[in-house]
Amino acid sequence: MIEIKPLDTQTSSLAEGLVGQYCRDLSDETLKKYKANHIRLGGRHWRDYAIENQLQQNTAQVYRAAWCFHRADTIKYLLDGLKTETRIENLYLLYRILPKKVSELGDGRSVRYSPAVRRKKGTKRKSLRGKPDNWRECVHEALAEPYKVYGIVTALTGCRPSELGKGVSVMIINQELIIEILGAKVSDLTEGGQPFRRLTINQSLPLARELLAIMESQKTRELYVKTSSYSSWYRAFKRAAKSLGWGDLSPYSYRHQLSADLKALWQNNVFLSKVLGHRSSRSRSNYGQFLQGRSKGGSGPITEVYAPLEVRIYDSHFLDETPSTGPSLG
Repeated sequence: MIEIKPLDTQTSSLAEGLVGQYCRDLSDETLKKYKANHIRLGGRHWRDYAIENQLQQNTAQVYRAAWCFHRADTIKYLLDGLKTETRIENLYLLYRILPKKVSELGDGRSVRYSPAVRRKKGTKRKSLRGKPDNWRECVHEALAEPYKVYGIVTALTGCRPSELGKGVSVMIINQELIIEILGAKVSDLTEGGQPFRRLTINQSLPLARELLAIMESQKTRELYVKTSSYSSWYRAFKRAAKSLGWGDLSPYSYRHQLSADLKALWQNNVFLSKVLGHRSSRSRSNYGQFLQGRSKGGSGPITEVYAPLEVRIYDSHFLDETPSTGPSLG
């Protein structure tokens, strides 16, 4: 007679958790990409495939996501089978196979991968070198209308140009200046990006006062800022920057400067990652540097941030940068 040993509580709980994490509601486009990448893997572990094909980090994470999804989907199928199967021999097989699949996914998802050759990237944070502390205010003065408000919002929030293209909401709520941004680079494949974030701005900043003055002149407590054309905004910014002799600056320099300012204040990884719209603390190491910060004392440019998704924390060994030790404000 076949003896069936039920799942232990830990394995059962882990199986349910993995299914909940990787088999949540996904778009048809995401499922299509998972299927295509799963076929390319051909049964191989995602890390082995990444090493064999010398994938860059972001591409490897896409294959990791596909690998995890298909194994979680198998676990879901096995769990469903335990609820409906009545034949003893089939139940026996399910109870034997399920712990192995759970262990395989639990171990395989945490494997780390580093490309043998990292692709060199030009970084816009170099553009901050040699600029005065008030370069943002100087560019603001040089900008023509209607581009001034674009510069103000980007400087205060560090939002991406593509996020400004989606539209940014500026609000005065309970005497606080709040800016809400719809996230870009949000992906189920890489588990990256915050769908939105809400920043409370320090109203003592010169550009924050400029923004409040604009709202007061329009007699409104809500302002919707959206670029009609990124190319037009980019050209207007470059004209203003070049007129000051700073042709290396771009709208993205605002994002690097805000990150540098927060790093100079020793803001912790969660807070900084949420401000930038990231879901991984590793990403913030690409933006700005401590020594480029213009806020090495007093209150910071962002007093509070809300983003709905938890930030994955990586220690300094994987960040290539010492993490901050400030209080948790995330």
